[in-house]
Amino acid sequence: MPIWNVNSLAERFIELFPGFKKEYKNSIKRTLKDRDYFFKELKEIPYLEPYKSHANFIFCETKISGRKITETLFRKHNILIKCGLNQSNLKSDEYIRIGVRTKKDNTKLISVFKKYE
Repeated sequence: MPIWNVNSLAERFIELFPGFKKEYKNSIKRTLKDRDYFFKELKEIPYLEPYKSHANFIFCETKISGRKITETLFRKHNILIKCGLNQSNLKSDEYIRIGVRTKKDNTKLISVFKKYE
């Protein structure tokens, strides 16, 4: 790979990474566990239909306005999630994208979702 394709920060990370493989693998395992828990909990929210994910976020179809959900979560709870309207191939605002965070953060969001409607 030509040297100009990697910046100095990325190059330093590549040099340091081998010393942190164990922590990295543990972080991945924890994220997968938190994502699976989060998905299961989101399935229980009547107005959400989460799609199974292999990433660190979960995409959901909503039965109510995704824009309204995102605005309310941010305004009332200081929680930022992404509305699906930014996706050019989606024809409605009935989608949201939620990043997987810690179990504590995910549980807080689930609690807010359960009170919302």
